[in-house]
Amino acid sequence: MLSGAIYNYESQIPTLIAFERQAMSSGLHSSMLWALMDQHGLSDDDFPEIGGPEEVQRVLRSQSMLKRESLEALCRRFQLCPDLFDFFAVYATANT
Repeated sequence: MLSGAIYNYESQIPTLIAFERQAMSSGLHSSMLWALMDQHGLSDDDFPEIGGPEEVQRVLRSQSMLKRESLEALCRRFQLCPDLFDFFAVYATANT
């Protein structure tokens, strides 16, 4: 019931609608990385967990996915639950 109310509310906010469309059209890892960069003011140089800026750019362009070790390190650094990545993967599959 609450999740339905939240969905209805969020579906009326243009910036959230645009974000969801962009997130669902690009790769999951790319979307999560863009969100982390935006929320924390980071650049492609700020992710030693992934590798150098070239590897970060490949993930951002959805040309490469994050390795499990990189995902786990990012989750520790940003205090994220690793299941979040699995949740969004299932959500994206269900809504395509």
